[in-house]
Amino acid sequence: MQHNWFWANAANALDPRLVATPIKHGWQFDGIKRFATGASLSDRMIVSALSADSKQPVIAVFPSDRPGIRFNEDWDNMGQRQTDSGSVTFEQVLVTPDEILTSIYPSDSPIASLLNIFKQLNQVNIYLGIVQGAFTTAREYTTTRTRPWITSGVEQAILDPYILHHYGEFWMELEAASLLTDRAAQVLQAASEKGINLTAQQRGEAAMPAASFANAVYTAKAFVTKIGLAITTQMFDVMGASATARSYDFDRYWRNLRTATLHDPVDYKIREVGNWALTGTMPTITPYS
Repeated sequence: MQHNWFWANAANALDPRLVATPIKHGWQFDGIKRFATGASLSDRMIVSALSADSKQPVIAVFPSDRPGIRFNEDWDNMGQRQTDSGSVTFEQVLVTPDEILTSIYPSDSPIASLLNIFKQLNQVNIYLGIVQGAFTTAREYTTTRTRPWITSGVEQAILDPYILHHYGEFWMELEAASLLTDRAAQVLQAASEKGINLTAQQRGEAAMPAASFANAVYTAKAFVTKIGLAITTQMFDVMGASATARSYDFDRYWRNLRTATLHDPVDYKIREVGNWALTGTMPTITPYS
């Protein structure tokens, strides 16, 4: 807040092409990172690389205008158009020791891996926000522009029984998604407050639904993804054909959600939930989950 900086990232954990090499007075970053959300517009970037020596992650924060950084402006996907998530090339970028982020916890401790679950919850809230925006847009259009179908027997679209049925389903699904997301945040907060005392069992329960926690992050993410993709498509059923006009750009909700959710396939989250529900097996800790 002091400097009013805009922060972005080049920290895609699934892209290992950026290498950090130790040098006399710090590190040198060389390589490329894709899906660098907002990087070209930022003042500061959070950047992840792999150490050339240990192959372990090296996380740094430094100015986005540092010499050697090139923004490739190659984001051309169907959704998330305004995120400017193109790739970034780093050529002999010098990083000082005080710009390297280190953890106060051992890298193999359960609490250290909890950061990845926070990333998951962040995505859940982004997805939920997109769907809530779609619902608000659809409701505004339906109440002001949608005309009743000729055989509906009503004079206003808001009295059409099928439209009311759709909105009832939308509302119930969004309520459930919101409650799951809030519950996941509470679970994760409780787990994080344990600090170094967090056990592997408790870490798993923060990621998965357990009898003592009811719902958590993976359940929320899978549910929000499924109902979100449905609602952002079915919203046209309650708005009508005119709502497909390009000038409205209402399909942006589906495009944005579809593109964002493909970064982390929900099928794998559902499998983790199923494995926990059936066998009690904890989720596998990976750099992305």
